[in-house]
Amino acid sequence: MQTQAFEIPPAIFARSNLRAARRATPRALHLAIVTVVAVAALALLGCAVAPDQMMVLGPPTPAFIAGFGVGVTMILIGIRQRRLAAAYNKSAFRAGLWQASISDAGLVMQGAHVETLFHWGAVTAVHQIREGLQIMMGEVGHVPIPAAAFADTAAQEAFQQAVKARLGKNGDTE
Repeated sequence: MQTQAFEIPPAIFARSNLRAARRATPRALHLAIVTVVAVAALALLGCAVAPDQMMVLGPPTPAFIAGFGVGVTMILIGIRQRRLAAAYNKSAFRAGLWQASISDAGLVMQGAHVETLFHWGAVTAVHQIREGLQIMMGEVGHVPIPAAAFADTAAQEAFQQAVKARLGKNGDTE
């Protein structure tokens, strides 16, 4: 079993939460696209149903409708990212001292108040980030491991390769 002890500083923890929230954004784009289409359809329907009242401010041009839709989309994406980051900050996984262990069953994260086993089937990716590594569980779950936790870049690369070698495996030992 390969074990790595490390501390997650609050600044790295917060940046990692925001980065994970941004990775989850492509799903939010589907909702945003539907919203843009709905807003444009309502505006055009309003022009067709009551053209006299819709022309008070001038004709709704496609550029105006598209601009309004893009604005609404950006607001919705920003709200989603902030909500995800806030949810991460409220979770049991906190900044502080941690120990990550790679076992046959999965990735074991042990902190001051919690110990969690992430089965290899739940671990979906490991990303090299500026601060070190980010291990993803599903689309938004993640564990940041700072580069300072490793003796050198070779040790970080070895840990990353050990996780990558087990990605998506069931992890059952029976």
